[in-house]
Amino acid sequence: LGDEPYQREWASENNEIFVIDSLKHNFNGPTGLHIIALDNGNGDSNFELQGSYDFIIEVEQRNDELLNFSLLSELDNYSIDTTSFYYIEDVLYFRLPQDINGVSNNTPEKIRFAWEKNNMIDPDIDPELNLGDSLNLFYRLEAILNDSLYLVLKDSINHGDFSMDTMIFTDINIVDNFSFYSDNYLEILDNGKIELDITGNTAYKWRVVAQNYWLDNLNNDPPQISFGIDDSEFRIDLIKPKAKFLTMYNHMYPDYYDLFLSSDEPLLSEYSILFLDLNDSFQPRRMEDSLYHYTGVFSDTGTVSFDFYARDRVRNVGLSSDSISFQIVYPNSSLFINSPTGSAVFHFPKYTVNQSIGMIISEISVNESNLERNDLIQITPIIQVQPHGYHLDQSASIRFDISQFDDLLYHDYQFKIYTIENNDLVELPTNYHHSNVFSIIDKLSSYVVFVDPSAKQVLPTEFLLGNNYPNPFNPITIIPIEIPYEAEVTVSIFNILGQEVTTLLNGIQSPGYYNLKWSGKSQNGNNVSSGIYFVRAIYENQISIKKIMLLK
Repeated sequence: LGDEPYQREWASENNEIFVIDSLKHNFNGPTGLHIIALDNGNGDSNFELQGSYDFIIEVEQRNDELLNFSLLSELDNYSIDTTSFYYIEDVLYFRLPQDINGVSNNTPEKIRFAWEKNNMIDPDIDPELNLGDSLNLFYRLEAILNDSLYLVLKDSINHGDFSMDTMIFTDINIVDNFSFYSDNYLEILDNGKIELDITGNTAYKWRVVAQNYWLDNLNNDPPQISFGIDDSEFRIDLIKPKAKFLTMYNHMYPDYYDLFLSSDEPLLSEYSILFLDLNDSFQPRRMEDSLYHYTGVFSDTGTVSFDFYARDRVRNVGLSSDSISFQIVYPNSSLFINSPTGSAVFHFPKYTVNQSIGMIISEISVNESNLERNDLIQITPIIQVQPHGYHLDQSASIRFDISQFDDLLYHDYQFKIYTIENNDLVELPTNYHHSNVFSIIDKLSSYVVFVDPSAKQVLPTEFLLGNNYPNPFNPITIIPIEIPYEAEVTVSIFNILGQEVTTLLNGIQSPGYYNLKWSGKSQNGNNVSSGIYFVRAIYENQISIKKIMLLK
């Protein structure tokens, strides 16, 4: 037509009929023919203008085929953080970013995916060709698993948003959950979402699908898949290596111990360092790809801390830490030993052992514990004591502080101490007093506290004055008693001369379990001297007496 800047149709006259020969390729929208009619001037040689006519033609939009485009498949060439990629034998890994000291950050960077920008890729977005409904061009970024499963990393990326850029790109948080499909893109409406493997064990490729997301009257919306997929393989390893610690007392050389480090993946030995008490550093000896050994010397009793900086094959750096308590128990002395975090306290009275014994106490956190009992809830670390299985000459005691669990809606009798024998849990007689649970032990083993929500309190069937703990004690000891029926009960402390020192309980008592505390004071509140004392309990016509020892 006269006001159009471009010719978009071509016509010819045939026997006084105008025939449209062709239209401009891929054009759509309104156009037409401007026809000028002339007569022959009634025989004169000069033609005279009779009139002009516009014939309007509306060309319907059709979804045209897209041109080819290529991936920028080498992700490390334009990454957000250059330290986030690492090659192992020509295999590209996306890993945790690292600081200038080569230490891995805790949070992964996003991955930037980019591909060729070509403004001529789709005729349907060319304004010169589209006077009707101009379409939008969208891209769909997909990760490919086993050439059969497609994870949609991002959809509806608009070509028009990159008018000022030299490439099309998007940044993906790779730890998100993603929709997926196998054969038909519309399957994602019925599928859930899945995560990508971030352990480095799975190879992915990636591709981009370009479409208008619009169906023409012929139900056409032809997709175009990017070139370069075969060169786009990459793996994701965002897992820091972790190690478990096993410390063993060396019985042949009493001042020595053996530390075994078991990692959850192969390590680079030359870049893996062990620190002792945050000071001395060593390279442990590699025994296998994931097993390392270090022999150390106890310079003194107390707590020893270990920090193991391990670097895996893609050079992610993980820190694993542990600590142990080391003490020597002598036959003629009483000793309290705390576990490394203070979760448990052991009391070894005099003559618990018949020779000097070095003891190592370590812990396994609740999160790292592999104990499974559906009917029980583990609330404390596993406390391990070495030498494991060593039988004591006299009983010792273990105490757990469970004050942080007081807010739980459990009764004291539902807290129970277990020992671990051959991977089986064996319940120990447990006493509860003032947010602490106690048990008497006869040998060295592993110990843990569980809550048994289904436990019901069973009333005692007979009166019992139990053994106090600890014994010997300083300054406090707990004296358990069991009362089967409501009755008058008197519990008193006497010295070796038979003189009454104090009364702990006197009056009518309900049936149940009681833990009486004596802090080594007389009835007047004065501290008493070290020595042997006697606990006397009177229940109805029954008298029970226990010997206890106060040491200062």
